[in-house]
Amino acid sequence: MNWEYILEDLKDLERRIGNRMDSLISQNLDPFPFERLKKGKQLRALCRGIKIMLQQNKEEDAKFLLDILIEKGGKLTSYQ
Repeated sequence: MNWEYILEDLKDLERRIGNRMDSLISQNLDPFPFERLKKGKQLRALCRGIKIMLQQNKEEDAKFLLDILIEKGGKLTSYQ
């Protein structure tokens, strides 16, 4: 598994999640999309967790978190 490419994708995914959450908040929708914001926060937390696991050389834990991220809807081009 090429973690270098996955890390690049994670940075991009975090940026996309942040942009989407900012967009949702600025639209001031009624009813407010609390569930969508909660999902965005979960995906962002998983991205950060994967990065932390890789920094600590815990590749098995990072793989586990990566699988959860994919199950929850995180889309990475380097991981199929």
